[in-house]
Amino acid sequence: MFRFVLLGLALVKCTNSWIHGAVLTFRKVTPYRSVQLHAQVSEDIKVINKIVNDTASDSPITPVPLTLNFDQIKPFLDIAVPYYKEDKKASSLLLTVVLLTFLNSGVSVAFSYINRDFYNALSARNEEEFYAKIVLFFGFLTLAVPLTVAYRYYREQLSLYWREGLTNRVLDQYCVNKMFYNLEISRDPLFDNPDQRIAEDIRAFTRTSLDFFITLLSSFIDLLSFAFVLININPTLFVTIILYSGVGSIVTSKLGQELVQLNYDRLQKEANFRFSLIRIRENAESIAFYDTSARGEMTFLMKNFNEIVSNQMGIINVQRNLETFTTSYRYLVQVLPSLIVAPLYFKGLVELGTITQSYGAFNHILGDFSLIINQFESLSAFSAGLSRLGSFLDKLNASDSTTIVALPKVHLSQKVLPDDVLVRCSNLTLLTPDGTRTLIGGIQPNYTTVVDSKYKNHGINIEIKKNENILISGNSGAGKSSLLRCIAGLWATGNGSVIWNSATECDDNVPIDVFFLPQKPYNLLGSLRQQIMYPLVIDASAFSSAGDVEQIDNYLLEILKEVKLDNLAERMCRGKPIKGLYKEKDWSKVLSLGEQQRLAFARVLYNKPKVVVVDEATSAMDIFAEEAMYKLLQSKGISYISVGHRPTLDKFHDRKLTISSPYADIVTVPLCTVA
Repeated sequence: MFRFVLLGLALVKCTNSWIHGAVLTFRKVTPYRSVQLHAQVSEDIKVINKIVNDTASDSPITPVPLTLNFDQIKPFLDIAVPYYKEDKKASSLLLTVVLLTFLNSGVSVAFSYINRDFYNALSARNEEEFYAKIVLFFGFLTLAVPLTVAYRYYREQLSLYWREGLTNRVLDQYCVNKMFYNLEISRDPLFDNPDQRIAEDIRAFTRTSLDFFITLLSSFIDLLSFAFVLININPTLFVTIILYSGVGSIVTSKLGQELVQLNYDRLQKEANFRFSLIRIRENAESIAFYDTSARGEMTFLMKNFNEIVSNQMGIINVQRNLETFTTSYRYLVQVLPSLIVAPLYFKGLVELGTITQSYGAFNHILGDFSLIINQFESLSAFSAGLSRLGSFLDKLNASDSTTIVALPKVHLSQKVLPDDVLVRCSNLTLLTPDGTRTLIGGIQPNYTTVVDSKYKNHGINIEIKKNENILISGNSGAGKSSLLRCIAGLWATGNGSVIWNSATECDDNVPIDVFFLPQKPYNLLGSLRQQIMYPLVIDASAFSSAGDVEQIDNYLLEILKEVKLDNLAERMCRGKPIKGLYKEKDWSKVLSLGEQQRLAFARVLYNKPKVVVVDEATSAMDIFAEEAMYKLLQSKGISYISVGHRPTLDKFHDRKLTISSPYADIVTVPLCTVA
């Protein structure tokens, strides 16, 4: 069904290999600033630009030129074809739109003949024929209106349905096997701003692909229909239109050859600017404490915005040159058919209606042949979006999305171990995700080569017993949290193995009865009820009776009391705690960090794991609240592995593991647990 799309791409390729890789010429634009900050921010921007230029000169990055050519056929088919093969409703909608396109073209041809006879009747002063054609016109109009409306309706419905299906498919891949996390820690500039690629690039891809497909299909049908009309009037018209549109396509592709790269850069720069604004919004209080004028943030915002302005100015300049030609191209069409047909009319060889019909047929076919000219700007934007979306989907489909090169990996698994063992780390060396720095164990990596077997027998060995509470300590940056990430299966670059004791043997997974508490809690976009139940988010409608819902709600209120948040639900709804559970707030702004950490402990009580890994998850609490949380875990019989600095934590643990440096063994010290 997409052969017409491929035909269009091939047509573009045949007219010219349009894009050779745009070189952007940035123009210095003076941004709008307040009078007070003008001088300071201007100087800051100079400093930032110097740093960026110096960095670029040290580590040059060669841009990959973007083109619209045969190389883009495969990613287009990889994205589009599977959806229509697998979804019967989508295939039915597509067939419906195709059928309506044929009918619309048929109506257009019919109207061209009615229009011809109408003017012939006027020219001949034939009143009876004139009114007969008027009646026929309104008869066809009653058919054309519902056809046109249905065509637009099903076309928009198909576009939305396709976007829904493709978005669901991408989100399934994005949210599985920690893919969203792996993309984030890889920090690969080729896969920046996944939010934009999912939200905007998919929307643009589905809409533009469908529009282009329908345009190609309509053009093909019109070409077949009106070519016959035009050849019957005068074959010279048909030859003229082929030559005219061919020259126009070549000139247009030459004038607009930079637009694909410019549009690709525009998407990236707009996303970077939007992300900078979001960071300011999310960190507004911290920024205000440092500087109420936010001069540093203003500097980076204006730098990002200046890049947008410079990029857009480049697009405007290309569009100016392009429109100078295309406007002349469109105006010349108004007289071209008459220059060929008028001599025949003056000789009495054709009637007036034939001239009007030739105008209509000529413009229809010219539009079909001038697809590149008329759609050039949208096609260049589509090409940029397709490149971004295609590379993103390739990354999601890759077997290893954490690094670009093949780095060694820590083997995470679940196996049967001796009954008293909870988790065992053997010969463990942990590196940063890009493999450039050793965090724990091993030796200093060679920055010019991939880490290999030279790490053998240089790792650390740790064995944690069941019902044993472990405290991991060390200097800041020693790798304490990184060790927890490795145990959790988030960071895997390195060597050795992490084995969890489990009767069910499997790889790349942590047992479901292990719960992790990060230092900065994650707050779900939902109700207080959902915050406590997360990640087991269950809507109230899932329960069989109101009694079950009430029982769960009362249990959640009891949990809030245990973590010293007993008045939280009441605060949310003026003394009505049950209703307060269902209030939806931006909890990261409503609650202090200490309250958020206690709410995270409420999740532990609700989910009832056997083991909790606590990564400085009490750092924002006072020592009394911290003591209450650890005693709460002890009273519930939940074992825990903690990372922390406070000396007050020692009394709640059986053993302390101290990490001093990447290449030293971990020091183990027994502690006396206070119940």
